[in-house]
Amino acid sequence: MQNSIQLKIEVISVLDLLPLEGLKLLAEFVTFLRAKFKLPYVQEAIDLQTYNIQQAEAVELRSRLATFAEDWDSPEMSIYDHYDTYKAKI
Repeated sequence: MQNSIQLKIEVISVLDLLPLEGLKLLAEFVTFLRAKFKLPYVQEAIDLQTYNIQQAEAVELRSRLATFAEDWDSPEMSIYDHYDTYKAKI
């Protein structure tokens, strides 16, 4: 039985193999899942080239950091989403 990290790695690793039509279908499915589970939308994409990161490196990095995702994405951690804004008001 696969755990959530293994499933995430499997999903991420297939992205480069999908043709454009497959990516479009996946994007539609992701939109459906966001609505079903009431998930937030990502505000903006990160330009990997700005940080001199190749796509393959980003996939590998994401898979290594996936172990922290459960903690980062927990509701209790949302207090840090606007940390700088709140800190500036102190």
